[in-house]
Amino acid sequence: MLEIRGTKTILFAMLLLVIGIFGVVWQGLFFVFFLVALFGLWWLSDHLEIGWYILVFLSPMIHWMLRGVDYWYLFRDYPFFLNIQAPLVEFWALYLLIAFVLFHIRQWGRGEKQTILLPGVFWFGLFMVSAFVSLVNVHPTELSARAWYAIRFMLFCYVAYIIPAANIVRSKKIFRYSLYALAAGGLFAAGVGLASFFVGAWRDVYGVPRATPFALFRGWAPFGYQHIFLGETLSTTFPVFLYFWYTEKDAAKKWWGSAAAVVLLIGLSTLSRAAWVTYLVDTIIALFLLRHVDRFQKIYRAVMTFILVSSPLIAYFLYFVFTNAIVTGSNAARFALTDIALFFWKAHPLIGNGVGSFIPMLSEVLYFEIEFGEAIDAHGIIQKILAEQGLLGVIAFGMFLYWLFRRLHARYRDTSFSQEARWVGFFSLFLVLSPFIFQLFNTQYYSSKMWIPFAIAIAGSLVYKHEKTVRSVMQINFKEDQHPTVYDI
Repeated sequence: MLEIRGTKTILFAMLLLVIGIFGVVWQGLFFVFFLVALFGLWWLSDHLEIGWYILVFLSPMIHWMLRGVDYWYLFRDYPFFLNIQAPLVEFWALYLLIAFVLFHIRQWGRGEKQTILLPGVFWFGLFMVSAFVSLVNVHPTELSARAWYAIRFMLFCYVAYIIPAANIVRSKKIFRYSLYALAAGGLFAAGVGLASFFVGAWRDVYGVPRATPFALFRGWAPFGYQHIFLGETLSTTFPVFLYFWYTEKDAAKKWWGSAAAVVLLIGLSTLSRAAWVTYLVDTIIALFLLRHVDRFQKIYRAVMTFILVSSPLIAYFLYFVFTNAIVTGSNAARFALTDIALFFWKAHPLIGNGVGSFIPMLSEVLYFEIEFGEAIDAHGIIQKILAEQGLLGVIAFGMFLYWLFRRLHARYRDTSFSQEARWVGFFSLFLVLSPFIFQLFNTQYYSSKMWIPFAIAIAGSLVYKHEKTVRSVMQINFKEDQHPTVYDI
């Protein structure tokens, strides 16, 4: 029997070899690429968590682009592929999504019951409805392009990031390793920022060095070339380092504390105003939420006193940031974009001018082109949604955020949950807050930088939703007050 099985294996391998040789002769390297991608999908469908970790690690690197034309020797007979370009993280997200579907098809083929979680689908669905309703105000010749924008960018964020997270991250171990992967991306970004001081890539701002991302290895710049991109990554991943610093023990605790300090210092040294605002707002909100916890009350009073005493210095810093010559042009562009966004919104205040229409409309504003150059996207997610989807879109997106914030906050405040579950809820709040606050001043709102942290926060809430304990054994002692009810996501 063993000999027969061995013979069949050898014959099967020889058959694959013959098919492979024939495919290479017939289709060249494209066949090899296709075959490797196919076997990769089959393997990944059995190891979805590994694909998810890779996706999380790549999520801050949206400037790592893949262009079909760079691989012309693979796709020269397929011009369609030559014109494709997108961040590597989005290609990988699509690849993982296909593997995820394949996994469920295989499970279904074995007769196993299939359950796919769709967290917050109603609230995100309202946001998508507002996007498609806004197409009423789009010219018929642009209707398909604008509808594709809604699918390609907005719906993709839910389908390719949130759904895989909710269904792949099914255990504490996978959740924790997801945080490790996000922290690794942040640490890589901090390393690039630190290296910029030694290789001469940093920028000078009135004699103050600014950490700046730069190209590695012949033009490879995964974090782009602007300081704001680095500040965004570091301010978004910083809560993860604090979480591990607080939850780890002994030597590991010290390591995470040191890493958190490095990430904070490099993030501040980018001199990104959005990063500074994110750190400040996160700190104020964290102190407010921790005001009931006995062990943090001294820290709360000390930090609040420090903020009060240093408020004149903070006020001067804000004055300097908004009035010095270096950032005057940037401020002018931001204010102009806000004014223009409000002008666009007034044309169709309820449902907006159509999703994905901001840049095309801005390109027709001659004033902006003369003053600031090529048309760019709205500098802030609220301005973006307001101009394109109107009040309906802003309300719908606000309801989605409220749904998420309310449940994470309720998880943290509910004393019937275990200490671990509550701290996951607390730090997950800042996985949502940090990227959202940053995107109030930036243009990367429909990207993995913002939505992967959202997805991890949602996944963590699902993983810990049944972990309840007896109140008397809780180690976090809150003052007696009203505790909100936890709603399952």
